[in-house]
Amino acid sequence: MAAMLLKNFPPPLRAKLKKAAVLHHRSMNGEALMILEEGLSKMSRPATKLPPPVNLGFPVTADFINKAKRKGRA
Repeated sequence: MAAMLLKNFPPPLRAKLKKAAVLHHRSMNGEALMILEEGLSKMSRPATKLPPPVNLGFPVTADFINKAKRKGRA
């Protein structure tokens, strides 16, 4: 496995990590890996959900789309 060295690790942050590790019955290394994994997995999820589809009250056909394109180019 690869190793990683964290430089300039602030003592207050180290204390928080140690407290969290004790709380979750993990080593500090295990706790740091869990925090990184959880944080990075959230990054891959979409930030927002798509809005619900709009109901226009009529079907959107290929003919409708082509007419709208032609009208927009005029």
